[in-house]
Amino acid sequence: LDGQLIEPAVSTLGEALDAARRRTQGRLIIEVLADGSPVPSAHLDQPPATAPYAGDLRLTTADTATLVKGALLDAADLIGHARETQEQAARLIHAGRIQEAMAEMESILQAWAMAHGALKLAREARASGAISSDTSNGADENDLMRLLTEVRRALANRDWSALADALEYDLGEQASNWGSRLTAIADRITVD
Repeated sequence: LDGQLIEPAVSTLGEALDAARRRTQGRLIIEVLADGSPVPSAHLDQPPATAPYAGDLRLTTADTATLVKGALLDAADLIGHARETQEQAARLIHAGRIQEAMAEMESILQAWAMAHGALKLAREARASGAISSDTSNGADENDLMRLLTEVRRALANRDWSALADALEYDLGEQASNWGSRLTAIADRITVD
């Protein structure tokens, strides 16, 4: 664990994860390597009982507050860029250049997914006591989820007009609001 041998020795992945969690002291496990290769996420979710799991098992942690603050700031930055990309995609749709607009959609949806994930990470860190900062965002996350559902519906139905409007107006306004809110939440997190 972070270059230190875990005592007593463990033989299964589950035992190693449990031992590491007991010793993390407010830190998050961010990487697990077995014999130098990343452990599959399925094994992390449901560790196999194989003993020994690996000859060499290394776990790396990070300070929770630092990780959460960084995730929120990265998401805020991406959302700022997403607004520009959303406007460009809307212009392309209005110009009938649908294929070019669709090339932009993946990064737009990834930015919003990252924002949602960063908020979730912040809430989980607060709930676990790893951070004490207020992680409320002052925004109605349900409104955002409704808008993103509308974007996905418009994409699925190939309703280009509705998609362009959602990107240009609804999500454009949301991008400004959420970028500021994510930054404000990050600013309230104290890093030791």
